Amino acid sequence: PVHDVSTKHAPLLGRSTEWSSLTNAWRTAGNGRSCMVAITGEPGIGKTRLAEELVVWAERQGILTATARCYAMSGKSLNVNECTALFRQTEGYPLFIVEAIRAGIDLDHGRSNGAKEADNALNQGATFLTISQKVTAVLKHRLAQLSPSTRAILQLASVIGREFTYDILASACDQPEDLVITALDEGWQRYIVREQGHNAYDFSHEKLRAAAYAQISPAQKKQYHRRVAESLAQRTGGATATLGQVAEHYVRAGMILEAIPFFQQAAEAAQHIYANEDAAAAFRRGIDLLVKRQQAGGVDGATMNATAARLHDGLGDVYARIGKHSLARAAFRAALAELTAQEQVRRSDLLRRIGDSHYVQHSYDQALASYRESEQSLTVALAEDDQALRQAQIQLQLSLMRLFYGRANDAELASALERIGPVVNARGTQAE
Repeated sequence: PVHDVSTKHAPLLGRSTEWSSLTNAWRTAGNGRSCMVAITGEPGIGKTRLAEELVVWAERQGILTATARCYAMSGKSLNVNECTALFRQTEGYPLFIVEAIRAGIDLDHGRSNGAKEADNALNQGATFLTISQKVTAVLKHRLAQLSPSTRAILQLASVIGREFTYDILASACDQPEDLVITALDEGWQRYIVREQGHNAYDFSHEKLRAAAYAQISPAQKKQYHRRVAESLAQRTGGATATLGQVAEHYVRAGMILEAIPFFQQAAEAAQHIYANEDAAAAFRRGIDLLVKRQQAGGVDGATMNATAARLHDGLGDVYARIGKHSLARAAFRAALAELTAQEQVRRSDLLRRIGDSHYVQHSYDQALASYRESEQSLTVALAEDDQALRQAQIQLQLSLMRLFYGRANDAELASALERIGPVVNARGTQAE
């Protein structure tokens, strides 16, 4: 209730400039433009007194006011970075702010320990906070107000992520379309979800999404993740982020073999837009999962070896692009180890790229040794008369010519040119 507090304070003195700023901000807000004022300064100069005076001024005009106080963290003031981290974690909800401070969240790094263990979270915008019993109770109460069918559909939405589209939700849901629409409408009315433009929604707070997700049984989670993965897979459009989401959903559904090809596709898509670090991360994720799946047994060895060779090959290519040549060579050698004896053309290509990596680092003798190994593999494969073999031969001779030219070895350069000339003229590209 509004009450008169006019006798609580002595007159405010010596703050005319600051007071003018506050009242101007109030008038701006009264004209429909939202704003926020932060009163900053050294301890003891009257910041709290000035804020209290504004409350008194507003209450005298019959305006309903509300106040809250911040709690210090073990007597420690929060710096700008910690305040930013706290806002990112809580999105400004007062209850969450207080409970985060009381829980001792790791603001020095801006993330809780739970977040550090969830780097591969599906929802990249998600935040992680040690949720107290009080916050948990509030969240559960809000979700309990929903009808059972709406709660189940929004639980499925929580599997998709903080942000989701109607199309993906409806496709992954086994309920009629009108029931999905009713669920979204009820969730919107209760401010559980918000509409974000055409056909898009999000949960009003990440903690609500996390609470809804936590209510799903482990078996149901796997089924939901599979449905979401299949729905997203039909609508990837080659987008790197979506391909990665499909892969992660398959992982959480326990379908590792289905996930690995999508990690490879995500990595290749990232390469095309020069997002090389993302590409390397996706290749590594696919390799790690493949190793775990091989250790579990029950899979075709030849298929796994072929997949491993492709992943290591791709990872080596990314490392070579970004100048991590020792890692590139290690990846190429790992790919070599997965090849069969019949794959001599691929073996030659990998050996040539190992040589190219040595060449870039001016290790010319090691480069030449790799090129000679590559040449030997092509000699074994010469019975095959196909375009891949001829292309590998052209690329190898071009690499050798570059090396010989750089070392002023005219005799070897002329010999390489003599060997490759007819092949280039017959089957090479215009650039070659």
